[in-house]
Amino acid sequence: MTSPQSLEAIFEQSLEQFPYPIEPTSITQGDLTFGPDGVEYSAEFTFKVGQLLDDTLTAGGWIELRQDPDDDTPTLSAIFSIVRNFDWKNGSILKEYEGLLGWYDLNTQQWELKIDTY
Repeated sequence: MTSPQSLEAIFEQSLEQFPYPIEPTSITQGDLTFGPDGVEYSAEFTFKVGQLLDDTLTAGGWIELRQDPDDDTPTLSAIFSIVRNFDWKNGSILKEYEGLLGWYDLNTQQWELKIDTY
């Protein structure tokens, strides 16, 4: 079992290694304390993806840390929507059930990101 302090350090390290400068929204879910179902903690972030003509492309979504009770190693994943001009209701540039998905490799300390279905 990984201590809450170690899990917090792993989570913070993954944020530092994220390939875009992310901004927290102050919304979190769960905590880093082990319960009967293990640990599940996530935080919401946004970041600028780029510019398309006059439209600013922004990603918004979650980075999550999970550790099952029978597992010695936590996993970190991400899921983000990408929208035009901060229009979270109607501005998506991706298809329905598509997002920017990511997985953090604890050994290489690198994120793998791709657009895929969820």
